[in-house]
Amino acid sequence: MKYYAQPLRDYAVFRGRSTRAEFWVFFLVNTCVSTLLLRIDREFGWLILDAGFGYLSGFYLLGVALPSLAIGVRRLHDTGRTGVFILLPLIPLLGWLILGVLLALPSERGDNQYGRDLGPRPAVELGQGGGPPLAGRKGRFAACPWCGRSNPRGMGKCQWCHEEYLDEAPRRGAGA
Repeated sequence: MKYYAQPLRDYAVFRGRSTRAEFWVFFLVNTCVSTLLLRIDREFGWLILDAGFGYLSGFYLLGVALPSLAIGVRRLHDTGRTGVFILLPLIPLLGWLILGVLLALPSERGDNQYGRDLGPRPAVELGQGGGPPLAGRKGRFAACPWCGRSNPRGMGKCQWCHEEYLDEAPRRGAGA
């Protein structure tokens, strides 16, 4: 549900990046809610035949129009493309297909001109350039790749900045 609520909170934020999961969950929930409201409109006779939608579905679509554009632009940013590509549907037939492919592409690895990478980063071993070494505790702690502070192994989320990262505990015999 956070993938649906977050884009509504960031309803007019066109800068930054959005993950593929966030975009497609938001798209899927919007499609389901719109379909349900359209059925309710049809059942109660509120369907406006010339427009193709009813009162409830129309108000809902009007309410999510700006958040949908914003998350689409942020998703394009995540693939390393400018938000102007959101206008591709203005090209008849082919525009929707091209935009759908661009929105389904995997995220661009690493930070780009639109913001930092939203995927988890691998934890850095303390004493290996990831922060101040802790004497005798090298194998039990890892540095957060976002803020550099040390965290106990196995957390997967920094206790200081609350960012997620890949935290692989050292294997036995791996020489910790």
